[in-house]
Amino acid sequence: MKNILLLLLNFMIMNSSGFENILGKSVSDAPSSLQIAESRKTISSRETPRGSKGEGSRTVKKSILKTRDGSFEEKPLYILWNRKDFQIEILIKHDQGLSKIFFRRPTKTL
Repeated sequence: MKNILLLLLNFMIMNSSGFENILGKSVSDAPSSLQIAESRKTISSRETPRGSKGEGSRTVKKSILKTRDGSFEEKPLYILWNRKDFQIEILIKHDQGLSKIFFRRPTKTL
């Protein structure tokens, strides 16, 4: 029998009560880390041409983000809850209207 190491859920952006409904009351206390995007610097950007099979062009950007601690009301980019047996990470893409929620076993640090 194999154990699941990572579970990823994709959602539209929710308010704090929406996250609480999905994640349950066990994580309703303050997260371990809540990061606000302070600034973004684009290092490189390139556009791939339209493909021969009709797929649209894509823009690929490499950026550096500067973050700071903040609150849920400041539209965080990243939220992390550390628990004894698992971690919950939430990446919120406000400009795309999406949230990605990762459930995983905590990583061991040296």
